[in-house]
Amino acid sequence: MAMDFLAQHAARQPGRAAVVLQDGPTLTYAELDSEANRLANAMLDLGLQSLDKCTTVGYNSPHHLVVGSASRRLVLVSLPMNYRLTPEEIEYQLRHSDTRILFSGPEQVDKVEQVATRCPELRHKVAWGRDDLPPGWRRFDDLVLDFVSSPAFAHRRQEN
Repeated sequence: MAMDFLAQHAARQPGRAAVVLQDGPTLTYAELDSEANRLANAMLDLGLQSLDKCTTVGYNSPHHLVVGSASRRLVLVSLPMNYRLTPEEIEYQLRHSDTRILFSGPEQVDKVEQVATRCPELRHKVAWGRDDLPPGWRRFDDLVLDFVSSPAFAHRRQEN
């Protein structure tokens, strides 16, 4: 497994503040670590494999930390994308990177949607902070909802 600073901090100081949001809650290392484990399990369930490309685009958000950490746990290639790109530039980067899964902030969904059909390797589109998503998109919270937060990454869904 790749080195994961988030898991290391969560093991040493789980209750310590990891992210302090100006207009939201303070998130601990344990909370971020748990969310990264849930996301890693969800991404395995989607069929992602080691060295698949995982792109994030959006304004500053704890979601970038969670996606990056989950990607490292699965040995995915994490590709942050500049949120100032035009739709054409987004298309170029998605096509030339062979991105399989894209995580987007709410303000980027419409730009990505304009070009997504021209990106043949892009199989999964996930957004945080937005409920009115175009067809084919998933809400971040819905994606991780059914997955356990253990680090085993074994396609396990949470038992209800």
